[in-house]
Amino acid sequence: MRRCGLLYTIIISMLLSGCGAQRGIYANFRPIEQLRPVETLGYDAGPELTAAVGKTEDTPALTLTARGRSIPDAVDALQARTDRGALFFAHARFVLLGQRAATQGLGALLDYLERDIHMRLDTELFLLDCEAQRAMTAGEADFDLTAAVEAAKRESEAQACGLVLDFRETALALSECGAAPVMLLRCRFPEDGPPELLPDGCGVLRRGVLAGTLERPLAEILGMCLGRAGTLTRTLGSAALLCRGSGTVELERAEARAPAFRLRLEVSAAVDEARDPIVPEELEAALKARLEADAALLVARLGEMDADLLGLRQTLRLGGVAEPEPGWLGRADFAIEAEVTLDRSFDLAQPLELDGGGRDA
Repeated sequence: MRRCGLLYTIIISMLLSGCGAQRGIYANFRPIEQLRPVETLGYDAGPELTAAVGKTEDTPALTLTARGRSIPDAVDALQARTDRGALFFAHARFVLLGQRAATQGLGALLDYLERDIHMRLDTELFLLDCEAQRAMTAGEADFDLTAAVEAAKRESEAQACGLVLDFRETALALSECGAAPVMLLRCRFPEDGPPELLPDGCGVLRRGVLAGTLERPLAEILGMCLGRAGTLTRTLGSAALLCRGSGTVELERAEARAPAFRLRLEVSAAVDEARDPIVPEELEAALKARLEADAALLVARLGEMDADLLGLRQTLRLGGVAEPEPGWLGRADFAIEAEVTLDRSFDLAQPLELDGGGRDA
């Protein structure tokens, strides 16, 4: 018995110390100075990966691109392109999705992000309107791509369409609703400057495949319904309005074939700028009509894409419909109403005469 206990002790000691085949728990240990942190990862069809590698005390920042028969092969090919330290993917904050790859399907990438122990579940996803490799390699050597993505993220979060989801949130939405939004960045390539990444609406992933995109006004309505706080702007005539609000969806008729819902928007607005005199009641009515029209177009587009971004299937289940019939989303009826409150901090005895947000003298 003592000999068996001694033998077990020796075996466990060897495994923990990494002796023999170097398969112990510390076998993959690397000193931090030997790691090259990947800050942003681009994914294109192929698969092709592009890595924006941050600088360290001894090494400059660089951008690497590699292809492979699979994502692990492409990762290995990326690693082979650097001779100074091991690539460290656990530092990656953003994944940029090339449009062609998203159209072909992101199943392999989503599976890799879920299974690979080095990727973080809070890595945020962005859709580009071009190839990720082009956007990530177009700038000069001193162009900080990760900082540009971070700036675009902050801008989008300040808007009501701040639909920046990480992998965990995206996977959950795809699992529960079969669809998920992904923030869309428009890429611009000026001749005399670095690339520009501009938030502009969102893409719609349906079962891991890009089903289409939503323009910014529609994405803003979607953001309000999903509780993504932010400020949206609407221009009505000469008046520019800043609006904040929320949206809710209620079940009106529980049917498996053609259910009915009520979408309510509650919005408070303030006049940011107006060149001509305005009447508050007329401005409220015009804004109400505009928001209701945007919401109607949103639900119509989602029906065309068969993308349940509003979580309507879960609402149906709570209403007693376990499984709606195929095509139910396109046949669903929506009653849409917006309640708009305009800031009345001015004397309303006279029409408002505004110039740049202030009152005329």
